[in-house]
Amino acid sequence: MLSLLFNEEFVVLVSIAVIYFIAWTIVEKRKDLAEKWGLSLDGLAIMLKTERLNTFIERCGLKYSRFFRLIGDIGIVVGIFLSIYGMYFLHMNLLSLVYRTPTASPVTPIIPGITIGLSTIPYFAIAAFIVLLPHELMHALVAVAEKIKVKSTGIFLLFVIPGGFAEIDEDELAKRSFRSQARVFSAGSLANIATFAIIALLMPLLIYPTGVIVQDTLQGYPAENVLKPGDILVEINGEPVRTITDLGNILSKYGPGERISLTVVRQGEKIHISIVLASNPTNNSRGFIGAYFTQAMNNPMLFNALWWSAVATSSVAIINMLPIYPLDGGRVMESFFRKVLKGEKTARIISYALTLYFAGILISNMILSFSLFGLRPFP
Repeated sequence: MLSLLFNEEFVVLVSIAVIYFIAWTIVEKRKDLAEKWGLSLDGLAIMLKTERLNTFIERCGLKYSRFFRLIGDIGIVVGIFLSIYGMYFLHMNLLSLVYRTPTASPVTPIIPGITIGLSTIPYFAIAAFIVLLPHELMHALVAVAEKIKVKSTGIFLLFVIPGGFAEIDEDELAKRSFRSQARVFSAGSLANIATFAIIALLMPLLIYPTGVIVQDTLQGYPAENVLKPGDILVEINGEPVRTITDLGNILSKYGPGERISLTVVRQGEKIHISIVLASNPTNNSRGFIGAYFTQAMNNPMLFNALWWSAVATSSVAIINMLPIYPLDGGRVMESFFRKVLKGEKTARIISYALTLYFAGILISNMILSFSLFGLRPFP
């Protein structure tokens, strides 16, 4: 019973149930509060809408309309490259997953309590905010620059999946040219890839490796009962170990049976440990400590926040531009076919066919990722 109570999936399900119950209670019993907060239940989603940003969005979008239309044009070009890269990656990665090659990468949806642990949720929340705010704001600003009304902005929760939206007047949008529509649709992913670039530039300035952390030791190997989980290995025979790569390069110099001196930081104090290397299971000529290591950073919390934000912004930027309706890339695709083909019905059929194909490729990547990497491939 106790194991069930502390099971992460159980905790998440109970938390979601409580959130939905509170939202339902407010919507049904306190309609005044629900209206004031813009809270509603739309099908299975909890919605929070606001018009408070409308004045700022309209003023900024109209004042700098030429700039935001230019941003929209850049977004179209960047969106095309993101879409092509996304399609190429999914196909090549699917082959790598099928043949289990070292180049295979996990394609996994982020589901709190299932594909990520509860300890990761704060970093995921930060990443979600960094993804949603510029994404939806840029959609809205470019729409206003195209003289398309923005009704509201907001966030939603669909079970454990958060999201955001800029509620644009779809009737007005449908009347605009393909170029105007593509500007609006592509602006969000451009904002995300720009955010990713900023994070990528900041990380080397703020974060640096400080050694490798002992996660666990292997039974019957030298590290057992000598190294402890949480130890940070910083030197081997006086050579600094800052990264996992450093560790591998230094150990490649020593063979089985050789004695080496390890300098580790344990509970803030440096200690020196001498061990005799064992034979590496995958290469008998190389020495083996017998421990699992992960990277240590100078500021683990900041690193996790930036790492998750980088992963989220780049992933959303690419996946969002795939030709899958109703993603933005799918809407650009449908708008394009409506322009170049005479019949709207034909454009819709082709768009749906491509949506089914690429959605199938994406889902296949996910299924094979689960079988190869498990439910939690990320740290």
